[in-house]
Amino acid sequence: MHLQRWHQYGDRRPPESMIRILMLGDGSLTAVQRPLAWMLASGCRVWLMSGTDPYQRSPPANYGFLPLSTPALGEGYGAEAVGAGAAEVTRAVERIRPSLIHLHFLGFEATCCVAAGIRPHVLSVWGALNHLLKPKMTRNAAAPESTENKAVDPLVDFARTLILESPALAQAAAARYGAGKRIEMIPMGVDTRRFCPDNRSERAAWRKALQIPEDAFVMLSPRGWGQIYNHDKILRAFARARPRLRRPTLLAFSKMGRNTQTGEAPRVFNSVMELAESLGLRDAIRTLPCLRYEMMLGLYAMADAVVNFPLQDAFPSTLIEAAACERPILSANLPAYIGTFVETCCDLVEPENELALADAIVEFVNQPESSRREALIRGRTEILEHYDEHLCRALLLRLYTDLNRE
Repeated sequence: MHLQRWHQYGDRRPPESMIRILMLGDGSLTAVQRPLAWMLASGCRVWLMSGTDPYQRSPPANYGFLPLSTPALGEGYGAEAVGAGAAEVTRAVERIRPSLIHLHFLGFEATCCVAAGIRPHVLSVWGALNHLLKPKMTRNAAAPESTENKAVDPLVDFARTLILESPALAQAAAARYGAGKRIEMIPMGVDTRRFCPDNRSERAAWRKALQIPEDAFVMLSPRGWGQIYNHDKILRAFARARPRLRRPTLLAFSKMGRNTQTGEAPRVFNSVMELAESLGLRDAIRTLPCLRYEMMLGLYAMADAVVNFPLQDAFPSTLIEAAACERPILSANLPAYIGTFVETCCDLVEPENELALADAIVEFVNQPESSRREALIRGRTEILEHYDEHLCRALLLRLYTDLNRE
């Protein structure tokens, strides 16, 4: 079996002085692609073990790809698949002998690492611990230990260092897993030079392509198509608000995939589109395909505001990107956002309250744009100071350097 494709060194290992990183995760996801790109740009030697190679066509010189036999859509993580994956991970580690192993998310790759007895130095949680911050109204104080904790605890305990996305989530993880474990808060960040307020040409091009009149107000929901993102509630709130809106208003969805292992994303998307038909709103809806990170700028340029109404959350890069572009944000007020710019620079509504969301949509659309100007400037300033991707990249590289010295 041809286990490895190392584009510069062939079968020779890179010099010992270089940090050699093995990343495991879904290479089709932006949350994996961007940290991978950061470390390649920093001069590290990085292998990605995944079912998808993001650099198949134009691999950097210091990049290597290790194929992992991942289960097909809907198959789940059977014992045979996990056993085969664990054997592949073991062979990869024995062959390349990485300085550090960085695991992304608690998916199939994490299960294989546990089965192989290979302990990652770093685990980027990427939303897998959101249940630690569930709103109190969804919890039952008398209930036994949650099935979510029972499922992820063995995987989280196996990692030496956890990377979380928000202060609240880092605090919750430290309370549950902190004994003897390093907890770091490193958000995904944003390219603030690319994602910026003045994008008139992008706005005109995207609106023309989507047949959106220039005078129309567009609310964008850029989140994934899982049940927790509440696109159905956003749609019903929009239907309630629409008779009170003083200008033509459209609702746009980005068709980002989530939970593709179980097929949840297409089911939720189809259900919401059926709901739009039943509410007579199909002509007021725009849907876009799943876009590469570099193209997301066009979404924010096209939109006049962003709506974010999940049941629970970690800290989404879409809110960081929207704030960098100085787009007004209407969001559910979730525990995950405590201590961030969302608390101070966004309009917040009670989670799961469709009536409150409808009223907030009316206010958003009918108020003059100048009324939010100060908050938008504060929001972008927060992004520049705390979420610029160069800062996030430096934090990750410093973590790698520290761990490599231990």
